[in-house]
Amino acid sequence: MLDKEKPRKFQREYTNDDGTTDVWVFDLDKFPNGPCEVIVIYPKKYATPQEKLDDKNKSLPLTKRQWMTDRGKLVGYARAKALGLVK
Repeated sequence: MLDKEKPRKFQREYTNDDGTTDVWVFDLDKFPNGPCEVIVIYPKKYATPQEKLDDKNKSLPLTKRQWMTDRGKLVGYARAKALGLVK
């Protein structure tokens, strides 16, 4: 009886609801506990959260707009000015 070994290097693809595809790359010799690399593939006309926020802010006055920090958190006018996001 042959004992089949599991592959040591393999990939898994996941398709998300927003149209993006995640490719998880596993190499069990490098890292046995999970994926060693995750690749996100975006569709051609994918709008980033920053682009969506820019469209929303176009019609609002400066003090009512929201800004996104480097970490992706939304902040109001006073905090954005303190962080140097408002010019």
